[in-house]
Amino acid sequence: MGYRDRSLFSSKSIRSAFVSKVYSILCVQILIATAIIGWFIYHEPTKQYMLKNGHYFVYGAFAVGILTYLILICVESARRSYPMNFVLLFLLTIAYGVMAAVMSTRYQTNTVFCAFLATAFATFTVILLAKFSPFDMTTCGCGLCILGIIHLIASIILIIVLVPQHAQLSSTIIAGSGAFLVSLYMMFDLQLIMGGRTMELSPEEYILGAVLLYIDIISLLQYMLILFGRRE
Repeated sequence: MGYRDRSLFSSKSIRSAFVSKVYSILCVQILIATAIIGWFIYHEPTKQYMLKNGHYFVYGAFAVGILTYLILICVESARRSYPMNFVLLFLLTIAYGVMAAVMSTRYQTNTVFCAFLATAFATFTVILLAKFSPFDMTTCGCGLCILGIIHLIASIILIIVLVPQHAQLSSTIIAGSGAFLVSLYMMFDLQLIMGGRTMELSPEEYILGAVLLYIDIISLLQYMLILFGRRE
């Protein structure tokens, strides 16, 4: 995962440059995803086409997104080799952006806008907590993994038990708990990037940092869409 000894972040200038680079890349990723989502929901022919055939794009985007994610996470040489790292990052950005965009076409435009605002507010709040909270979230990696497994199992049980009689209730419970869990993941990733905790990312791992935060934000947006959404 690219963790390094804390002495690498002894210089505040190195840490600041690293964090700035991660946030800069993340901003570009968010702008690309926003452009894709905007195109899908405001261009009516595209929206109608995706409402009918979007599942094919979701399958393809999911395959590309998972593949590039695994390469960037697991293969250190790939995420540190230019220009391969940026090519993979671009593919991942497009893939997850398309998945969020196809999902957005299923909801009213006002709902998508509210989900965007809620995601932005939650992200800003988590950034403040990660920076100023004395609690070291980087010591909770195993606990977060267990919570993720529990959430997955509980979601499957809820779907089996409550759907189709109580589909809205089950989706609300899953989305609410999922948004909370993703917020914890985001705080964990932010503290890894900001440094000064038990674990932190190496200054060379700006691609990894951007990938982690981008997926957190896209996942949070998808949960917010479910929470705020009314099917058209």
